[in-house]
Amino acid sequence: MGVKAFAWGLCADGCLRTVDNVVHPNVPLVTIKNIRIYEDERDRLLQKLSNALGAPFTFPEPEFAKIWEKVQNDGDRGDRLGEIIYGSYLKALVDNIASKDDQTRKAILEKTPNKKVVWKFGSVEYYHDVTFDGGCLNMVVADNAFWTNVDSVGAEIEKKL
Repeated sequence: MGVKAFAWGLCADGCLRTVDNVVHPNVPLVTIKNIRIYEDERDRLLQKLSNALGAPFTFPEPEFAKIWEKVQNDGDRGDRLGEIIYGSYLKALVDNIASKDDQTRKAILEKTPNKKVVWKFGSVEYYHDVTFDGGCLNMVVADNAFWTNVDSVGAEIEKKL
């Protein structure tokens, strides 16, 4: 992983903050640093997914401020959002998809015309689920199951095709 640079600026309230901290005003700097450190992993995983599916995919930045609000008091999980979202959830999804047969990967590509992977909290039966709403491949995580049984994200994606 490369070293990430941070741009600094003086905010209207007189505080010196990183540009990221202005974009995510309630997210602590330690969390923002973790997110930025794991961007290389995100990019590597997106390349692996794009190679497996035969088309370039994107992963719009999740609403980290909202995620942090939900998990800030759950041990150190709030500080590790980059590791968790990119290094765990996205990694599990990509690894599981890459291990599928050609026919399954082709069906996934057909169900995702927008070529986007989206991470969000939502109502699911178990810890997490994969959906194809809005032309995107969505990782939906239960509010009370953040960073639980992550390795199985997308393992049974064939049931959604």
